[in-house]
Amino acid sequence: MTRATTSLRVNLLRALTNDTSGGTPPLSGKVLVSVLGSPTLGAAGVVADEDIAQYDGATGTWSLYFDGSDVGLASYAVDAFAVLPGGDILISIDLDGTVAGLTGGPSGTSVDDSDIIRFTPTSLGATTAGTWSFYFDGSDVGLTTTAEDIDAISILPSGAIGISTLGDPSVTGLAGLADEDVIAFSAGGLGSVTSGTYAYYFDGSDVGLSTSTNEDIDALDAATGNILTLSTIGAYSVTGATGTDEDAFKATVTTIGTNTAATFATFFEAALRGIPTTANINAIHLLP
Repeated sequence: MTRATTSLRVNLLRALTNDTSGGTPPLSGKVLVSVLGSPTLGAAGVVADEDIAQYDGATGTWSLYFDGSDVGLASYAVDAFAVLPGGDILISIDLDGTVAGLTGGPSGTSVDDSDIIRFTPTSLGATTAGTWSFYFDGSDVGLTTTAEDIDAISILPSGAIGISTLGDPSVTGLAGLADEDVIAFSAGGLGSVTSGTYAYYFDGSDVGLSTSTNEDIDALDAATGNILTLSTIGAYSVTGATGTDEDAFKATVTTIGTNTAATFATFFEAALRGIPTTANINAIHLLP
């Protein structure tokens, strides 16, 4: 096979595997991910599990977006994050611990894996700097067990916080929740005294994400209309998309809540973006 033929086939495959669900054009924006496994991602270099990397769809290149070791996260993995419109980053970490410089928390600098903290950057990239503040106290609103470790977050179009957890959560007002679900938290108060209510948002078992623990949602972007970008803790298979833990796919949701209905399409195939099979997309956020 000639080099020209190989290049043509690769370009065709890239075109076919970009997001085309709902008439969306091929990937041209930027995709932020945290990745377990410390892979080397192009110009970003080695991306540790406390970092966030950026993939530029227009150029097909990687860069480092957030260096967690610069700001006190070297002992943790970023297992959920969302970027707010002003540039602040909401982050949940995988272990209970302390984050130096954190203000506003109920217990000083202590953080639980069911909490969310807010990073306000003064610089990003290879030299990350900024300040930490406490954002969401999970224990105030029923997230108290190991299974209720927050492992995916996104700000929903309504302004509520979309949350998925490591295991099956149990919160006031909802029953039968599982780790492939997304719940919507509408805050009455945030910070060290968090209050609010939960509602069903996305029931994964309604749309085929329930065949095994591999289909636990561990990465979520739900900020754009009715389209969710998802990744799972292991291999997944739904109508319209199959992949592994280092891939991401899209769900175009036609009905939210306890009777969720959606269609699926492949979106971000790791093999085409240089993510090795030893890695796992642990969180995802789409930039314009």
